[in-house]
Amino acid sequence: MGKRSDAAGCLVWRHGKKHLEFLVIETEAGLVLPSARLEPNEGFRDAAVRSAAVLAGVGVALRRPLGSFSIKASVAPDIAERIEGSEETEAAQAASGEEEDTRKESSQKPGKPGKTSTYYWLAQEVGEDHPIIALRRDRPRYLKNSSPVQARWITAEDAQEELALKGESKLVGKALKLYKHEEFYTRAVLLVRHARARKRSVWKGPEETRPLTPQGAERAAEIAYDLANYGVEELVSSPWKRCIDTLAPYAERTGLEIQMAPELTEASYKKSSKKAVRKIHKLLGTSGVPTAASLHRPTLPGVLDAVLEHSNSAVQKKIPRKDPYLKTGEILVMHLIGSTVVAAERYRPVSPD
Repeated sequence: MGKRSDAAGCLVWRHGKKHLEFLVIETEAGLVLPSARLEPNEGFRDAAVRSAAVLAGVGVALRRPLGSFSIKASVAPDIAERIEGSEETEAAQAASGEEEDTRKESSQKPGKPGKTSTYYWLAQEVGEDHPIIALRRDRPRYLKNSSPVQARWITAEDAQEELALKGESKLVGKALKLYKHEEFYTRAVLLVRHARARKRSVWKGPEETRPLTPQGAERAAEIAYDLANYGVEELVSSPWKRCIDTLAPYAERTGLEIQMAPELTEASYKKSSKKAVRKIHKLLGTSGVPTAASLHRPTLPGVLDAVLEHSNSAVQKKIPRKDPYLKTGEILVMHLIGSTVVAAERYRPVSPD
């Protein structure tokens, strides 16, 4: 029985001179999409972004999830070896565009023994001047390797015909269908419950100054890379310390300013939830850049009710309805077309060692 190994990849797109183009990797076995096995303490989204950086030297921001498929093979370190001798066993899954539930990043539903399950996202190439590039430079995992693989851009039609894995070809077909139905271009809004804070019972200072625990601060540092995975360009937070400090590592590394939203504090929400709900409606209704908002658990009932109003029926099933709604440091990613949430992901970043 082959060893099971999970992987993640991305369908990176850009606008060519005349056509939509996708990034592919040339191997001896044929053309493949960027993908990579998960490294220890690495999340699926991290691996998807890393695959484009390492194999092609291309920085990307993730967009909506595309789905997954499995192949019968032990995933070898070399991407060419991964294709060689592999037999596909399942076609592209998740026709609705929703990947498997990822509420705990480190335990995404694994592939069957002897098979490799690879999860894919649409992804957009970003320029060297994008804030997330500076943040990634300090991690060797994002540096292009010296392997002999070659990367190039080809038209969507050519990608469908020439990709070596049928599952990847079907994912391209799915992307083209989204493009045709004007469901291709999405904007991400990330709702982040603040990382673990000191207990109320032991904190002697004002509630608004209650800080993160050391473990919470470590998770906040990892959350920075999760925000980078989606190319976040705008930060919004309750002005209370534990919420600000959850976004602070990302803000400091990217140079982005955190916009304070007093209506998102626990005290303001308790006094009147309407202001917080209006703020969320504004975040979801504004056609802007990828955005992250840092929130308190007591505000989540109203916040998520607002999300439900913007979501289609398929997405509504993925929105949490029960307390605590999101765990500390957990993220709800919403992918919007206009003001409608067309896909959603819920996951908790991998805990740092």
